[in-house]
Amino acid sequence: MIEVNEELVARRWMVREEELDDEQYKIKMMKMDNNYLINGCAGSGKTILALQKAKEIQDLDLGTYLVVIFTHTLKNFIKDGVTSLGLDPDRVCNYHSLDKNGFDSADYIIVDEIQDFQISQIDKLKKMAKKNFIFFGDDAQQIYGSKNNNINLNEIQDFANIDEDNHKILDKNYRLPKPIADFAQNLHFNAGDLAGRCTKLTGDKPVVLKCINPKEQLDYIVNLIRNETLQDVGILVGTNKDIELLKSYFESIGFKAEYKYYEEGEKNRGPVSNLDFYTSKPKVMTYHSSKGLQFEHVFMPLCEYDYINNNFKEAIYVAITRTSQRLIILYSNVLSPFIQSIDSMLYEHYSK
Repeated sequence: MIEVNEELVARRWMVREEELDDEQYKIKMMKMDNNYLINGCAGSGKTILALQKAKEIQDLDLGTYLVVIFTHTLKNFIKDGVTSLGLDPDRVCNYHSLDKNGFDSADYIIVDEIQDFQISQIDKLKKMAKKNFIFFGDDAQQIYGSKNNNINLNEIQDFANIDEDNHKILDKNYRLPKPIADFAQNLHFNAGDLAGRCTKLTGDKPVVLKCINPKEQLDYIVNLIRNETLQDVGILVGTNKDIELLKSYFESIGFKAEYKYYEEGEKNRGPVSNLDFYTSKPKVMTYHSSKGLQFEHVFMPLCEYDYINNNFKEAIYVAITRTSQRLIILYSNVLSPFIQSIDSMLYEHYSK
């Protein structure tokens, strides 16, 4: 029987109407008679608002709806939000499962992380909407752009024929403490004034920790989680090979965690996941797989020089902005040049 962390579920999804800021409230109250593009920074509440718009359609019996997301991991993450709001889970769908699940249209199409979709996919989603659609996104979190020929949000607005008045901005960041937002926006030019949008003005600076070897990095993480009984933890790494290393070591010392990775053996190929966001076990996944997720504590071990292409710069930004409390980056040899490029005054740097 799965042990459900009810307190954690409530913290993530039970947002009362009076807790919404003015811009969030305006979006919640938008009439569903137009097409909209909602541009919001990391931690601005885009996913919660997307689900609340679906709930409005359902509660007012306005017609059918689909909430479309990009990754299976994000679908798994928002499962407790879907349940808490009383939405039909069959109406929350990963894009690549639409055809398999027999969905070719709905009255309303609500899309989260629209910046990750290709032009042809956006066109398909637009045409699927019998009445209207709402797209939620953030250019700073686009990590597939150069690879998939994605377009930015202003281009999406033009492509989807969305009126300027219906391109809304969410400019407050409720997730990141300001010291971590300062760190993140120094990494990515598209982040804008992320720190200036923070509502959490205090908090610890990110920690960058140099260890003797990978084992010392992982022991540090395990000991901190155990000693402080941390319950909402993301352990994020660059590649599936890194996850295999972590999984092997954690299992050898009896440290229980949950994993999402791609297995590439001769017989077993494809995604493997036992992530369950109802539990308190640490979640281990790649930077890319963490898109749209949130954890109170984020560890980024093995953050080394190996990952130097532009896609990893975008992916590291996504990983950094997943935390709502604490960020610890670990390495042993040469720190990632993307982290090195950040002003050293914005983080604490220690050696074990």
